[in-house]
Parts: sequence; structure tokens; C-alpha cells
Amino acid sequence: MNDKYLWLEEIENKDSLAWVKNENSITVDKLTSWKSFKQLSEKIASALESKEKVPFVRFIDSGYIYNFWSDEAHVQGLLRRTTIEDYQNASPTWETLIDLDLLSTKDNQKWVFHDFEISPNKKRALVSLSPGGLDADIVREYCLETKRFLPDGFTLELSKGNATWHSDNELLVMRVFGEDSVTSCGYPRTLRKWKRGEDVKSAIIIYEIPVEESFLYTQAFHFEKSSRVIIYRKIDFYSGELFLLQQDELQKIPLPAKIDTYGANANQLFFHLQEDWVTDTFNYKSGDVLVYYFDKKNVELIYSGKFQDSCRLTF
Repeated sequence: MNDKYLWLEEIENKDSLAWVKNENSITVDKLTSWKSFKQLSEKIASALESKEKVPFVRFIDSGYIYNFWSDEAHVQGLLRRTTIEDYQNASPTWETLIDLDLLSTKDNQKWVFHDFEISPNKKRALVSLSPGGLDADIVREYCLETKRFLPDGFTLELSKGNATWHSDNELLVMRVFGEDSVTSCGYPRTLRKWKRGEDVKSAIIIYEIPVEESFLYTQAFHFEKSSRVIIYRKIDFYSGELFLLQQDELQKIPLPAKIDTYGANANQLFFHLQEDWVTDTFNYKSGDVLVYYFDKKNVELIYSGKFQDSCRLTF
């Protein structure tokens, strides 16, 4: 294949950055010269900066609703929480956990929030932060009791990939550990179980995908008496496979290749279809929201969507 733009794959190269800057300038000039641009720009800004917007529920855990909030006074944003009861009031009382503007000033680094995941015992959390909005991020362990980062806690250096709790003292880690640990897309292809106190590079590899595939990532859902760890193997950007991790063994979840997952509870995995799913016993359409039962290994329709519909569940 003769691709004259292949050199742009080197995204941090000065020539690539100069090309992007020039193309951006052309686009901005065309947009700002449009007669309706100023009116539309002000209308969009007014909506985005409205003080009446509903605080989005990022996730719910142990009686708390977590929200990431940004406004003109908190440009980088606040990670905060309130109780489920208080959230129902007109003006909830929010408890700030991390002020990204203050942290950015303290570290002399513009941090962009990526993720926040609470440990099984609900005492700590993994915080993922990106310098300047890169795809890659760092990971720090955070104490929910002291509301501080732990100097001797789990820490991962800048890399693409993610990390999730396997237990209170173990993480499942997908990070870049050299050229042989990445796919052709530049994303991690190995899943490692990392125990507290050991060198992450020596952590045992429990799963890996071929170099030519896209990427690998996990989600963990911890409940009072059980946990569910879902492994996502992305063969390409649009399709892949799902596995349930149990005792370091992967069990394939029999679902279509093109789905988006919402979350899980102890016995259910919620997802919606990105393509029609037809078998001898059912005919589900792209956009349908379904639930998969881990115990019975069957599915049930919970919402039939239309092409223009947008649906989101919060866990």
C-alpha cells in the first residue's frame, strides 16, 4: 500500500505537529468566516457553561454518587461525591476528593482526568491521570479515608493501557513494557496480575493477544460477596470477544463481536448491540439493549432501541 500520509503516524514528530497546526488553521479560518459561527458558538458555550446543568452520575458505590465537574472556576475539574439521598435535593452538598486545578499547579503539570476505580474494600481507589490529555496516563493509588494519594501505594508510569483491582492487594495491569508487549496499534497486548510490593515488570502474564490485533482491557465489578472481572479482547476497533476471568482462567462469554457493554452486577452483564443478532431462537436488532445472565448463560431484551436513539446506563 502506497500511503503518502504514513509519516503522520509519528504523532509527536515536529513535521506531523506542524502539518496538524496548519490544517487546524485552515479549518478555523473557514469556520469563523461562516456567518452563523458567532451566534452558534455563543449558544453552545452558554449550554456547556450553564449553572443549571444536571450533575452527571459517573458511577454509584457504597451509598455515594460520584461526579466529575468542571466550570469556569474549575477548568481542569473536580472529582467529587455526595450521598444518594442528598443527590435528590435541589442543591446537593458535594464532597471534593480531587481538585485537578490545584493538583496541576502543585505538580506543575496540566492533568486531565481519565478514570477512578474503587478497591474491593472501598477504602482506596486507582486514579488515572493524563498529562495534557494524551491517550497515555499515569496511575496513582488514592486513600478515600485521608483523601490523599499514597506515597507508597500502587503507582504506574506513563503508558497506554489500563489497570483495575483484582483484590485489595492485586491489580490486573495492561501497560506497555517494551516493543514486544504492544499491538501494531501501539496498545498493550498482555494482561498481568501484579501483587503489591513486587516489580510490575515481573508480574505474571495471564493472557496475551496477537500483535496484529487492536488492544486488550478489563473491567472489574466488586460486590459484597463476589466479583466479576471482564476481559475485552479487541480484534479490531469495532469487534472483539469478551471473557470472564475466574481463578486466572478465561471463560468466553457467548456474545456477538460488535457490542458495547454498560456494566455488570453479580449475575448480569448489560450491553447493547452494534449489529443485528439473529439465531434460530431470536432476532435482536442493532441498538437493542440486553442483559446476559452469568448463571444461565442466556440473554433477555430490556430495551428495543431505534437508529436515532441514545441510551446510557450508570452503575
